[in-house]
Amino acid sequence: MRTTWKSVVVSLTVMTGISGFSGSASADWQGTTWGMSPEEADKALRIPHYQFDQGKAEGKNLKFDSYVTGNVSFKEGSLRFKDGKLSEITMYLSDGRCGDLLDVLTRIYGKPGRDIRDTETSDETFIRDIIWSDPKNNNQVDLNYFQVVKDHFDWCQLSYRALSTPLTEPFSALHRKPLAPAPGGL
Repeated sequence: MRTTWKSVVVSLTVMTGISGFSGSASADWQGTTWGMSPEEADKALRIPHYQFDQGKAEGKNLKFDSYVTGNVSFKEGSLRFKDGKLSEITMYLSDGRCGDLLDVLTRIYGKPGRDIRDTETSDETFIRDIIWSDPKNNNQVDLNYFQVVKDHFDWCQLSYRALSTPLTEPFSALHRKPLAPAPGGL
């Protein structure tokens, strides 16, 4: 298993570093850069995608049904816009190997700046919000990890945000509130 994840580290390093979720015009993620308008991102995004509207005043976001890098497969994801500018890219892991993805991200970014474990869950279920800062590429990397131990079920969401777009609440706090159905998955 370790050898297969080695290529994932290389792929995610390339994805997030060299051609990553960067604010500079020369670096990109699949053709997009932070601050693009929805129209610019729609034209620039190099993976199959479509527009979707969650009834927000912000207008339409972009959604993709899958993304694969190395041995990491994501099902569904989205590009979200704030004030008409690309501010977040979110993906949902396909196979539930969140612990492995956490290890990969830790190898790439080092020790997380925040690692919050929800204390309101039982010993059998936990939610973690793990956040790294990547100032070199103007990224905040956020892994939201939900696990039901007795059922051997893992679910995680990986989000990249421009460092200037702070997360206002930990992921676990957001999920205590009623939410509209979210499109896509990790």
